[in-house]
Amino acid sequence: MSPAIFNESGVQIWPDRAAVQGVDSSLVNDAGIASFFSSRGQIKINAQAKVSEFNASGLVKASEKAFVYEYVKVPDAMGKQIIASARGCRMNFIR
Repeated sequence: MSPAIFNESGVQIWPDRAAVQGVDSSLVNDAGIASFFSSRGQIKINAQAKVSEFNASGLVKASEKAFVYEYVKVPDAMGKQIIASARGCRMNFIR
């Protein structure tokens, strides 16, 4: 299962479902659309990169039986900002 971001209303806002529709999730994972870090200092940022930061409002499991939280939840207003700027981006998650 690939990581995803949902808004408080439960709508998946990233990755864009249309952009990854029909693509094997293992390919999406291997392509590196997301990276996971324990601190901001671990992230290498290109000087020309456009960086947006946001804080999650919660974590969500893919199912009640899941052992790990795979999804991030953000407020609806933040979700709109992510949709406006995140198409085709790489997402970095920090614990």
